Amino acid sequence: MAADAATPLCFPGRTLLRVDSGTGVCVSSQSLDGDTSGHGHWMRILGVDEYMLDDLFLAESMNLTDVRKHISWDIGPRA
Repeated sequence: MAADAATPLCFPGRTLLRVDSGTGVCVSSQSLDGDTSGHGHWMRILGVDEYMLDDLFLAESMNLTDVRKHISWDIGPRA
């Protein structure tokens, strides 16, 4: 992910920040001063230390299979 100078985490002046104590991630910001008053961001943390496929972090999917889930095989009738 690239940084965008037009959308900084903190604008000049006072900014209200909220940091998740479990992860150390800034989950919200709100500019309190000047023309940028009210601007900011918020996010919700859905999971911490959960197993995730590497495929989720690639630009192009490799269509990997989640090996934690049981894959049933239809063997068919026995002779």
